[in-house]
Amino acid sequence: MNIFFFGNMACYLSSQMHLCAEQHVMKFLDESATDAEIEAHCHNTDILVSMVFDQRFVNSSLKKVLVPGIGLDKIDFSQLPENVQVLTCAEHEMAVSEYILSYVISYFRELDSIGTRFKSSFDWEDCSRLGGVARKQLNELTIGVIGGGRIGRKVIEVFSYFGSSCRCLTRYPFETSNSVLFFSRTNRDDFLRECDVVIVACGLDQHTQNIIDQHALNIMNSDSLLINIARAECVNYDDLASACRDRTIGRAVIDVWQFYPKKVNEATRPSAANFSQINNVDMTPHISAWTKKVIADRASILARYISEESCNIVAHVLQENQA
Repeated sequence: MNIFFFGNMACYLSSQMHLCAEQHVMKFLDESATDAEIEAHCHNTDILVSMVFDQRFVNSSLKKVLVPGIGLDKIDFSQLPENVQVLTCAEHEMAVSEYILSYVISYFRELDSIGTRFKSSFDWEDCSRLGGVARKQLNELTIGVIGGGRIGRKVIEVFSYFGSSCRCLTRYPFETSNSVLFFSRTNRDDFLRECDVVIVACGLDQHTQNIIDQHALNIMNSDSLLINIARAECVNYDDLASACRDRTIGRAVIDVWQFYPKKVNEATRPSAANFSQINNVDMTPHISAWTKKVIADRASILARYISEESCNIVAHVLQENQA
């Protein structure tokens, strides 16, 4: 079997898969590769492991495209040869939910600022025994999730467990044991008005690009928290920078970006909008789904996909792209 691993994530996961070199011919390229290098490596490829698929990767022997991360927005299905399977390995929704939960708790309980003040100057202003300022807990919050796919559903499950009121903006209302209010995209403004937290967790398409823009940000509560773990293009970052700078919203957490380095030691500025000097914006370098367990699970699933002749995973792919 000829397997082509394209991109840093695919190449890294290949090292965790323990494939038998005697059974497979394996080829590797990172994102810095030229089109000519990609074309040469695609020759006689049976399986492509990549976050990207376009005309550069088309070849007559291709049987499967395995997507090693979250999202299908870089897969050009119009270029996909007939009978080629596209399979996702997911297994990231709990890791992303933990990331979101940690920021929500930290923001509404103000853990960082309270701890810093107390450690630096023994500031007892927040002490319960002295009648200090009380903060909101999770079952006082309304959590709004944009997107009803694997991540959106798990986030709702997690926050519902803690008693939060949950609402979801999605094309696909789903059955759930939790009490959830569903909104269509045409009712975005009504969805946003009551949210303490807005979590962008949708797939990227022409309808979700800039689903959070200046108008949406103006509707949100002045102390609300926005978290984007979907795609940078789902939020207008220029509008978000202005909204945070002007305190139109309380805080933003951004984990997904317009620009990424091709190699780890490149200090690439992640977006055209400059968030680095805005003190109510938290920035992380696309880490929300990157844990030891996610890596192990993805490697295991990819190895299984490689060994199986065919996989019936249509429902899994569709759910991955719901919004």
